[in-house]
This record gives sequence, structure tokens and C-alpha cells, in this order.
Amino acid sequence: MIVRTEMPELSYELDGEFFFGGFPESPYVVTNLDYGTAQLTTNDTIAPRGDGMLFGRDFRAGPEMIFSLAVVPEWPTFGNGIEATDLWGAFKSRWRSDKVRATPGAVQLLRMSRNGRIRRVYGRARRCDPQPEFDANGWWVGTASFQVMTDYFYGDEERTNTVSIVPPGAGGYLVPPDDPWTSIGVSYEPGVIHVGGTDPAWMTFMIRGPIVRPVIEVVGHWAIGLNLVLHEGEWVGIDSRPWQRGVRTSAGVEIGGALLPGSPVLSAVKLDPGSYEVVLRGTSEEGTASMTAAWRETYSVI
Repeated sequence: MIVRTEMPELSYELDGEFFFGGFPESPYVVTNLDYGTAQLTTNDTIAPRGDGMLFGRDFRAGPEMIFSLAVVPEWPTFGNGIEATDLWGAFKSRWRSDKVRATPGAVQLLRMSRNGRIRRVYGRARRCDPQPEFDANGWWVGTASFQVMTDYFYGDEERTNTVSIVPPGAGGYLVPPDDPWTSIGVSYEPGVIHVGGTDPAWMTFMIRGPIVRPVIEVVGHWAIGLNLVLHEGEWVGIDSRPWQRGVRTSAGVEIGGALLPGSPVLSAVKLDPGSYEVVLRGTSEEGTASMTAAWRETYSVI
């Protein structure tokens, strides 16, 4: 997927391939965007044998965005009905997203340019409905919807920070000698990450071998451990993002069962805006193992 590094104001890009909006660069003019409302699942119950309500856990679904579109072949001079119809057909064909909708779990990337900054959301293109008879005037009017997976907007730039593991002789700390994994020693190398945005950011981690029983700790918050051995050239990815959630090896194998007891569920692997110390722990004879943390800043509004 190739995405534009720069986008005109009020323009949109689907899957890094299909550009619309951004008048006058595109014949697809977005006249309005309804961001939609996230549906709530409350799990509330009426208090038994008394007044009031008992509140349960609340969950927020993703909203459905609705684009109002005008398809104009040439601006300000309208084209003919054939040109407008072909352009609308091209839009509708791309919006169908046949390959994605045929793949369970697959999502699409929608990027949006607003106020000089680019935000992204993930979901699926859905409805695409024209209003009849406008083609007779040489242009089309219609609506298209995009079902968003979460009710957040994400920064376009991915933030990263890499932490290396340092051999004990270089200043690491050994774990207690009765630990069964200390034949070589376990070392620590802290790093600091700064999470921006206004809302918690989903975290992803990539651990590169060689390392035995790696542990990623966000000091004072949580630690994720894996009961596995990574050899030179191998890696494992821990991804908490709802559209990619899982633990996968460089061979493409899902190994969620390798998470050590006490590790948080992946849906909880996120960090509020702020600064954090991140440590990679594990047994590494060569001392070349490393871990890269990656995240996108998260916002409640675009």
C-alpha cells in the first residue's frame, strides 16, 4: 500500500489507492461528511427490589461515516452524462471492495485531511447509493458510507522506539540465582517512550532474537512475557490493535498461547498519553536482542 505523504485540505484516500475530495483535484466533490454516532452497549440492569439502576460495563461500537458526494467531470463546466456516469461507476466499483468484504476480519484504511493534518480510521466501505436523474444534467449526486471499527481517529505518523538488551558485563542486572532461566543471565536496558494524543494508544511490539523467554515491561503498569525461544534472525510481534490483534512469529504462526501468566489481555495493551519507561528482559548470550515499540497517537475527534 502506497499512501500520499501530502493531501489537499478536505480530501480522502482509501487504501492508499483511491483518492477523492480535495476540490478541484478530484472530480469527486465531498459536499458533506456525517461522522456518525457510536452505538453504546451498556449492560445496565434495573436494581432488584429497589429504585434505580445498576451500571455494568459500557462498550462503544464504531460509527458509520456518511459522505455526500457530487461527481462532476469538469469544473466549473459540467461534462456530459456519459462522463459523469462512467466516473460514478468507477467510484462505486472501487467502493465495493470485493476482496476485502470477502475476507473475514479484513479492514480498510481511510485517511482524511483536516486543518492541515492527516488522520486515519480503519473499517470497511459499505453503502454507495446514487440519487437518480442527475446524470441527465451531466453530473451525479450520491452518498457513500464507511463503517469504522472504533470511534477513534489515529495520527498518520507511526511513532517508534527501540530498546536493546545489554549483556550483564556491560552493566545489566542478574536475576536471582535460583531462577531456572539464569544459565546465561538476564539483563535490562531501559528506554523511554512519549505517547501523545488525547486518548489511550494501542501498542505494538516486535522482539528480535536471539533471546529466551522475553519480557516487555512498562515500568509501573504492566509486563508481557512470552514462554518461547527466539533464534538469530527470528522475531515475534505483539499487536494490540483491534484490526490486527494477535501474537505472531516471523514464520506467520499465531502463538497467543505462549503468553506467560500475569500478562495483560491484548485489549488492555494500551497507554494513556504521557511518558513511560520500557524495559526488555530476557536471556541473551549474544546480547544483540532488541525490542521495538510502535504506536499511533489517538484522538476522540479528528
